[in-house]
Amino acid sequence: MDKSKRVFLFDLDGTLTEARRAASSSVGPVLRDLSKLGRIVIVTGSDYDFIEEQLKNVWCYVPCNLVTLMPCNGTKKYVWKRASFNSRFELVESMSMKDHVGLDKYRKLITYIAKRQVKFLEKYNVSEHVSGRFVSYRGSMINWSPMGRDGSPADRDIFISHDSNCSYRKNEISKMKKFITKNEIDVKISYGGDTSFDIFPNGWDKTLALKDITNESIWFFGDRCMPGGNDFEIYEKVKELGGSAFHVGSSEETLSILSDIIKELA
Repeated sequence: MDKSKRVFLFDLDGTLTEARRAASSSVGPVLRDLSKLGRIVIVTGSDYDFIEEQLKNVWCYVPCNLVTLMPCNGTKKYVWKRASFNSRFELVESMSMKDHVGLDKYRKLITYIAKRQVKFLEKYNVSEHVSGRFVSYRGSMINWSPMGRDGSPADRDIFISHDSNCSYRKNEISKMKKFITKNEIDVKISYGGDTSFDIFPNGWDKTLALKDITNESIWFFGDRCMPGGNDFEIYEKVKELGGSAFHVGSSEETLSILSDIIKELA
């Protein structure tokens, strides 16, 4: 098959990298070999700055013109722009959540999240472990991280343990769904990685990354492919389209599967 007819889609945290960490030294060479077989698309709930932070050691291996970056659940699109002294990924498409839901309902949503954040800090003895950036507006979605986006890996582990022990995020999602329904706000909430929530307009999930894919064989890799996870919709859609979808447990598992695919397709 012509490599122009193949596309490899990846989530970032927990799939190509460990959560909020830089890619391992193995990722670059594997993606380099994969780029010889098709184009690469990275679709993540995080914004562009996190992609750049986590994958900056990968770009020296990969022909960046064969890579498309789709942060914020695919509501933003970055492509490689060549220039004599300043080649880089540039934003070419973006969608606005505020415009979609309206400012009044957006304010209600932010106010609700802020109140629930205060409740979290008051109810649970974790204040000494939290960091800043509890709420991030990414243009097309809201990410709410009760422990803060700037926390250390150890702080993240404390929240993961807390969440596992008392189903904190599951209960918060249930409460927010009731609030959303009562106030007729056209948004959906899902798990954002291991420690946060993603809130975005209905239909603005990662399946948006498929809108430019036609007549291509698709391979998708994600770690949150269960119902409620932010890879679930695209995982199911790729299978529906006849593509291959992999629910992975780590970046090491992703690289292992990719090694087999490269041997098979080369």
